[in-house]
Formats: sequence, structure tokens, C-alpha cells
Amino acid sequence: MADALIRYQVMNRKAARSMVLLHGLYTSAGYWLPYLPLLSGFRLILLTIDYQAIRDLPPYIARLEQLIEQLAEGQADTVIAHSLGCLLAHQLPPERRRHSYEICPVYLARPRAISTFVAELGQRLPATPAAGDVQARLADIGAALALHGNAADHGAIRYIPDADAFFSYRDDPAQRHFHGDHFDISAALQAICAELG
Repeated sequence: MADALIRYQVMNRKAARSMVLLHGLYTSAGYWLPYLPLLSGFRLILLTIDYQAIRDLPPYIARLEQLIEQLAEGQADTVIAHSLGCLLAHQLPPERRRHSYEICPVYLARPRAISTFVAELGQRLPATPAAGDVQARLADIGAALALHGNAADHGAIRYIPDADAFFSYRDDPAQRHFHGDHFDISAALQAICAELG
């Protein structure tokens, strides 16, 4: 069952440093494709996460830890998460990664315009789910965030966009701002890669 929750592929297998990439809702490992040139110096562990059962978070974390054990010798050099993927990164024990970056962490956010977000998803997805299905999924996500979003801080650096039309983020001492929005995270990734060297 846990294997079905998170599938993976690895790129640049011979690179010395490992990087785990966690995408958000309604995307897949393909979300990171436009950013691969920025990340070419790392062994990339690209995950495709099925968020259907996200209210029951422990199996996701167990699977993530299993993959890090298997593919990154027990500790990833870097974890980068986007949107809902930040909830998983936030729950990951600190001994499983050296660096953690969360871009648009929805567990620190309050929805601003859900109907606009649903419409934007409809334009971005190859097959548009019914609005009612999206609303039900978002309700599940809200319940998961209420259950699991207040875990202890494990030292992640959080990147908040300066123009997110969909979410407002509460202030957090570990946050940095970047020029972009919920879907354009190029500036955040450039800053992260510059920091990592």
C-alpha cells in the first residue's frame, strides 16, 4: 500500500549530493522538469505522490523515510518541497536530511480565493477534474493540515512568494520572500541553488 502512495525515479545517479523533490497537489514528478537545469549538480530523487489518503500522514512519512534510506544512504543532502509537499517535508525527521527548503508551504497558509485556485488548476491540468471533486479534495487537505500542520519546526527554510493570489501566509521567522507566485517558483529555486553552491 505505501509503495502506491509515493513512486520515484532517480536522475543523475552518479552525482555525489542527493536531492529529494516533493511536488504539490494535482501535480507529479513532472512538475520539476522546467527546473532540472538548475538542479543538474544533484542526484535527483523525483517523487510522484498520490495525496488521496493524506489525512493518514504516517504511511507517507514512512515511505519517504524508506526511500531516503534506499536512495540517499539514509540522509538526503537536500529536500525541496512545494505547496502541499511541504507538509511531508515538515514532518520528515531532521536526521533524514541536511537541508530542507519549503516553497509556498500551505501548512502556514490560509486560502484567499479557493474558487480562483480551482479555476487556475482547471487551466493547468491536462484533464480537468470536476469542481466538486476539487472542492472535496481541498476539504481533505484542510483536514490533513489541521491534524498535522503544527509539528515541531525542524529547521527548514521557507520561501514565500510576493504575489500569491491563492494563499496568504502567516509570518514565520524562517521565511524568505521571492519574486513569483504559487506556480512560478523559479526565483526561489535559483536562490536555493545559489546557497547550496
